[in-house]
Amino acid sequence: PPDVTVLELAWTEPPEPFPFLAGQWVRLHLPIPGAEEIRNYSIASPPSKADGIELCILTRRGGRAARYLTEELARGDVLRVQGPYGHFHLPDPLDHDPVFATESVGISAIRSILLDLFERGTARRVDLLFSATHENELLYRRELEALPGLTPTWILAHPPEGWAGGTGTLAAAVRERLAAEPGRKVWVSGFEWTVNPVADVLAELGVPADRIEIERYD
Repeated sequence: PPDVTVLELAWTEPPEPFPFLAGQWVRLHLPIPGAEEIRNYSIASPPSKADGIELCILTRRGGRAARYLTEELARGDVLRVQGPYGHFHLPDPLDHDPVFATESVGISAIRSILLDLFERGTARRVDLLFSATHENELLYRRELEALPGLTPTWILAHPPEGWAGGTGTLAAAVRERLAAEPGRKVWVSGFEWTVNPVADVLAELGVPADRIEIERYD
């Protein structure tokens, strides 16, 4: 969709190595003339991508950083990256059957986790609940559908005619899934409009804190 920018960063000075855990984030320095801006973004690519990292960034809200990324940044420009940071990553070995829940670019951290998990192999049941307003906002859909062992559920607020997936809200989908399988651990990532309604549902259902992991974006 036009409000999302996928940024591929290749190392100019490769770290030896750049170790990160799938699900972590980096701090990106944007050299905007007159006022450098710093933004935090989840890494969307798996750790096995050694030549750089991929970021999936929501740029619809405008602002100086968004304009720089969409109008001024050019191939070959050099950006400074710090990190990695964050605790939103699976235990190793994986000791539960996770349910991932997200909307929009909240899929970034989860995509990294899923690609890494299935590259390494797992016998665990892994579910993804991904909600969007329109079908073209289901980021990385084909790639995620191709992962053997992943059970994705696509949820649209405004589905097209003939839509065979889910409808409604992410929070409602989480409620339905946990009503059927109350023992699952839930991993939620995204902005407050994604995380807060899901967190409310989890609280209403009495899901213990040790079965909830949240990555809340600014």
